[in-house]
Amino acid sequence: LCIFKIHTSSFSHMGIKNTKAALSRSPLYENIPSIFLKKPTIENIFIEGLETINIQVILAKLPFFVGDILERKKTASIVKNIFSLGYFSDVNLYYSAVPDTNEKKVNLYIKLKEKKRVSSIKIAGNEHISEETIEKKINTSKINWIDDVSILVIIEKIKKLYAEKQYYKAEVTYDIKKNETSNAVDVIITVNEGVFGKIRTISFKG
Repeated sequence: LCIFKIHTSSFSHMGIKNTKAALSRSPLYENIPSIFLKKPTIENIFIEGLETINIQVILAKLPFFVGDILERKKTASIVKNIFSLGYFSDVNLYYSAVPDTNEKKVNLYIKLKEKKRVSSIKIAGNEHISEETIEKKINTSKINWIDDVSILVIIEKIKKLYAEKQYYKAEVTYDIKKNETSNAVDVIITVNEGVFGKIRTISFKG
């Protein structure tokens, strides 16, 4: 049974700094499984979905260990702690009762979905705004992991930059390619700059 879960899209308009506030407003906080009332002990902890991240990174974020009591607050903090690492787009917690224990013992499952590790971000199609200006806008030096939601945030930032420079109807697309020499991806962002124009006058009627 699911205990808590979170997905990157929940924060697409908030940013990672608001993770705690978003979690506190989650309906999952209002629908707490009855398993917590029984105060079961944790028989096993299973971590699934790791591809490139070392398991020790996750273990360091766990507030309890095998043999501890499964508590609501500590369980919720797992989601927050792991999600705040910035490596994952999905964090899900499940439990299953150990047979013949009347739910006094449970197995805890932490299911994760890793973001893609970024090898490089390349900009194409930008004739009138330098790549350096675009990179500064999207802060590429701090983008080490990426998923579909964070890509959309980058696209919106680039569109906003072009609008600020009076290039209207700019279109931005992207492609993600696996890097052949590393366990990471290259992100290619292509810009169709649209039309440059200045608003000369504004008239009101009526």
